[in-house]
Amino acid sequence: MAAQLSDGPSAIRGGDLGWFQRGQLLPQIEEAAFSLEVGETSGIVSSPVGLHLVHRIE
Repeated sequence: MAAQLSDGPSAIRGGDLGWFQRGQLLPQIEEAAFSLEVGETSGIVSSPVGLHLVHRIE
């Protein structure tokens, strides 16, 4: 869906943010990402730049 609907910079990669550490992304996204277990998907995360879904793969 990200590749089709997103206007963000990661849309071309299907929304994949790649590897990141704390302090690299918006706090709202990091909070969701670091609270998930592997295989879990967040609910809707709202930030100043839009709405996001976070899925943890590793």
